[in-house]
This record gives sequence, structure tokens and C-alpha cells, in this order.
Amino acid sequence: MGGVLCVHNIIVGNRPWLSGDRKTAVDNVALFPVRAIEEKLRDELSAVTAKYTAENAAWKKMYSDTVKNSEGDMDARTKALEELVSPPKKPLDAMLTTEEPTYEGLVKKLEFGQPSIGIFSDEGGRFMGGSAMSEQNLLKTIAGLSKMWDGSAVTRTRAECSINLVGRRCSLHLMCQPEVSQKIFSNEMLAGQGFLSRCLVVCPESTIGTRSYNRINLKTCEAILEYNKTLQDILSTPYNCKDGTNNELTPTTIKLTKQAKDVWITFHDDVEQKMRDGEPFAVIRGFASKAPEHAARLACVMAIIDDSSSSSVKQVHVESAIVLMNYYLQEAARLFHSSAEMPELKLAEKTLKWLQENYRVFSLVQLYQKGPNAIRSQATAKKMVKILEDHNWIEELDDGVVIDGNRHRKAWKLIEI
Repeated sequence: MGGVLCVHNIIVGNRPWLSGDRKTAVDNVALFPVRAIEEKLRDELSAVTAKYTAENAAWKKMYSDTVKNSEGDMDARTKALEELVSPPKKPLDAMLTTEEPTYEGLVKKLEFGQPSIGIFSDEGGRFMGGSAMSEQNLLKTIAGLSKMWDGSAVTRTRAECSINLVGRRCSLHLMCQPEVSQKIFSNEMLAGQGFLSRCLVVCPESTIGTRSYNRINLKTCEAILEYNKTLQDILSTPYNCKDGTNNELTPTTIKLTKQAKDVWITFHDDVEQKMRDGEPFAVIRGFASKAPEHAARLACVMAIIDDSSSSSVKQVHVESAIVLMNYYLQEAARLFHSSAEMPELKLAEKTLKWLQENYRVFSLVQLYQKGPNAIRSQATAKKMVKILEDHNWIEELDDGVVIDGNRHRKAWKLIEI
């Protein structure tokens, strides 16, 4: 199972579709080859577990007998133990994907299981709302996942043990509902720690109401069958592992051809220029700075899918990857603006509710002196008024009015719906 998994990437496929958008149905089709390989691995594991258990018990008996037979003679015992055959290797866990692991659980899976694992879920809220992403574990989890994306060793040091795992890979694919995605995009720690910059995030519009019935049987569709076979062949390819190990990857190096590198450099320089002040990517510099690397990784994936034994990335792969990355860059810029406005929109909604309960006509004084605690400043009150005006919830009065016994030169009233 080498191939595509030699490319280390963390991808968040964040699709905040509404219930009924068939995200699970689509995901089931896309991940069918992965599930098929997992089932095959489980069958193989079941077949070898009994043999391993018997061999391990026999080895433990041999070890015990060796120690017992050489009691009182340290040199003899040491020599006997050196000559003892190595213990049998425990079969690798069959799990290729998991939905809501803790960071500690993920590390354990990589230590004793497959060298590449995916955090895949069509209900991303299970992971985002789980223990790994709780307030007390959030920083630890995203820092660990970010280091995996960078290709660093997976390390954990505790009093009882130390772990240093190299040659491991982790992928992330989450599909989220709107309320979950809002928490992701508006989370300052996720953005500030650079986690979101390491993710490819999309937010497509719902297709509900536009989906006419399509008479295609996916079980016989040639494109789907070819897709399934290609991925199953790649996932069935044995890992390239370090000698003497069964889960420490030593991936084959794959290089860009000269033509592919030239195209990639042009893309790199174009993105760099667009990160200047006032340019389109200035507001997403964190993500844009990683866009060339994202593009190179995507190009490698395409090259491996075209030919799992390939040692080079061609120009067509880089050009295709750049098309994808331009889409992701546009999405990132759009989502940056929406996420930046989200906290203020929530506060504006809270302000509107307070006004509806307390004042039909008001001035700034009422907002920052008597309003919700979060708007107890004139500057914040002005922002709330601007948002409510832009969304046609309030309108400014032409003449000043008396409110709470005081005359105010500028005042607004709620628009009756």
C-alpha cells in the first residue's frame, strides 16, 4: 500500500452541505476502494492472529526456559539470550481510517498499526466536537497534525515511555454541516497556528432542488469501475519500508520534469506577487504561502494515479494541480472574509434581539451604556449599527429624538417586518 500514500498531505474537505445533500452517499462511492482494502486487511489479520498468538506464546516459553536454565551465571544467561531467536512480529492493525481519534490514540495507531492512516468522516462534527479538539486538547492536536503535514517525526515523551516515530503519514478528510464549519473558520487558534493553511478547504453551494434523476448504475459505470480498480491496485501495492520494519516508510522519491518544474516556478512566483499589500491573496497569506507546496503534492498524487510506478511528475500533472489550487485559493479568500465577519454578525444578531426587546428607537448611547456587555464601547456600537443598517434591520431618523429623557441628534429605529 505505497503509491499515493507516499505523498504526505492533510486535506480538509469541508463541505458544509445541508442535510439531504447526499454527502454520505457521495463519500461512500469515493471511499469504496479504501473500505474494500480495509475489509481485505481485516480478513488477513484474522487469519494470522491465531498463528502469531501461538508463536508468541512459544517464544515466551523459550525465553522463560532460557533464563531459568542459566540462573546464577550471568555470562551464560546473556549468551543464551543473545542466541535466542527474535520474538515474532505482531501483525499490523487493519485500520486505514478512523473518524474521531484522540491525538494519543492516533500516535498509538501509527506505532503499532499501518504506517499511513486517514482521519476520514462524513460527519466532521464527530471529530471537531470530540475530545481531540476540546478546549484543553485543541492546541496539542493541531500542533501534532501540523507537524505530521510538515513530515516531522511523531514524538511523545512521558515518564513511562518515549515515542519517536518516523516514516509515518496522516491524511484528514472532514465533511461538515454549516454550524460546524463556522466554528472551524472562526476559530482563531486554528488559523493562528497555521493549521487551516495546511488544509484544502471548500464550501460549495447546496444543489438541493436542481438534481434531476440520472439513469446511471454506479455498479456498472465504466468510469467508477476504473476508479475503483486504480485505487485498489495502488492501495494493494506493498509499502516501501525500512529494512527490518513493517511500518516505517521509506517512500520513493518522485521528481518534477524540467518542463513541470518551469510551470511550477511560474505559479510560485505568481502567487508570491499576489500576496503583496492590496493584492488578492494579501488576506490569505498563510494559506497562499503554502499553495505552491500544495500544488506540488497534488501533482504527485495525479502522477501516481496515472502510473503507480512513476518516478517523475509531468507538466500535465502540474498544470492540473494548478487549476485545482487556483480554485482552493479563491475559496480560501472567500471564506476568509466570511469567517472574519462571522463573529461580528453573531454579535449584531444579539444586538438586534436586545433592541427588539428594549428599544424601537435608539441612539448609540443606549447601545454602549445599556446594551449587551460585548458592545459596551462606542466603537463597537457603531459597528453594530453599520451591520444592522447594511442588512436593512434599522434605518436612521432624519431628526433627533428624545430617548430616556435626553435629546439625541442621531438616532435609529427598527424597521418593522
